[in-house]
Amino acid sequence: MARLDGRRLLLIEDEALISTLLAEILVDAGAVVVGTASMGEAQEMLLRLHPDGVLMDLNLDGIRALPPTPGRPVAR
Repeated sequence: MARLDGRRLLLIEDEALISTLLAEILVDAGAVVVGTASMGEAQEMLLRLHPDGVLMDLNLDGIRALPPTPGRPVAR
C-alpha cells in the first residue's frame, strides 16, 4: 500500500465497524483521519478542514450519496 504520510482524509461511513477498520488501515498507512457518519456534518467538515481526500459510503443511511453516472464506473 502506498504511504499516506500526513495526508488528511475525511472518512464518511455510517457503519461503525467499517469506519473503524478503514480508519485503522489509513492511519497505519500514515494518514490523519477525521470521520463522521452524517452527510450534513461531512459537508461542514469539507469546508472547514479542506482534506486531501475523501472516502465516502455511497449508501449513507439508506440514501444514495451520489447519483449514478452513465459510462463512469464507481470505485468499490
